[in-house]
Amino acid sequence: MWYYTLNGQQAGPVSQAELAQMLNGALPSDTMVWKDGMGDWLPAQDVDAFRNIEATPAAPTYATGITPAPTLPTSGANPYAAPNTVVDQNAQLSGTDEIPAEPIPLDIGFCISKSWKTTISCFGTIFLTWFVYILISSIVSGVLSGLGTAIDGPTVATPNTDGMTPQDVFLHSLSQSQQTGVGSTIASILNQAFTMFLGLGLTFIGLNLLRGKDANVGQLFSQSGTKLLRLIGASILYGLMVAVGLLFFIVPGIYLATRFMFYQTAIVDKDLGVIDSLKYSSELTRNNKWSIIGLSIINCFIVLAGVIALLVGLIWAIPVAWLSLLVAYLYLHNGERSLAA
Repeated sequence: MWYYTLNGQQAGPVSQAELAQMLNGALPSDTMVWKDGMGDWLPAQDVDAFRNIEATPAAPTYATGITPAPTLPTSGANPYAAPNTVVDQNAQLSGTDEIPAEPIPLDIGFCISKSWKTTISCFGTIFLTWFVYILISSIVSGVLSGLGTAIDGPTVATPNTDGMTPQDVFLHSLSQSQQTGVGSTIASILNQAFTMFLGLGLTFIGLNLLRGKDANVGQLFSQSGTKLLRLIGASILYGLMVAVGLLFFIVPGIYLATRFMFYQTAIVDKDLGVIDSLKYSSELTRNNKWSIIGLSIINCFIVLAGVIALLVGLIWAIPVAWLSLLVAYLYLHNGERSLAA
């Protein structure tokens, strides 16, 4: 991950591709950049990764009496100059605002309120998206399960338990449950991978809804296989970290689960790799772990209330809980300004 200077302030982290795009448009080629492993900050034009990027063109001249439109800085512009129109243009270029130098305290009330309002205003899209998500997941799961069973062949018949002690019955059932065939194992892995793939698309749709962008059911299939592979790798590392943490008096596990929870969103939103997505989440959530834990607890109560309401309430509870975490992700970047009004 790279850091860069903008108007005298440190900005980032961003991926190498994002920084290269900004240097090719909104940032001058002498912008100071740095990443882990570098001794000092260097001008981008002196770094091998950005040496061949075309410098930002100089600002054109205008006839007397004609007011020019705001222009981008020239290659010789001072990267520590006072804020100007470059700020807005760079914000648009980078999509989501970058992680702030100082953590923004998470507003739990705003997260719940914004997710509720979005659920109400976009209920049709959200309901259809979740309906298709659950339907396709169920169909694929059933097909793969059937194929796995067909490959493995018929299961062992259940023996007569007459005369067996309860302990013997339990031990026999446990041994049978562990005798999963190769076909069923492969089918289970493929099913998990497909569900994760749809989860990437679901996250993309949620971010678009909150940013006021176009969102539709087709975006469930919009994410690439490369992102899926990254998600699988990051999920394995995340699961191992949390599992090890839970072994040490539970609290470390909860802490790790909170700090790294946005790795999937970072993969979708920032196109980050396995390690970088975990690092990004860790930096984004710093000094906000208790607020995130509090938001997660409130979400549990929201879903529980939906269950109590004869399950019908889940139609609203699940989207609100789902969106509230995406609201938190965006809010931690630039507060309410990171979301559509």
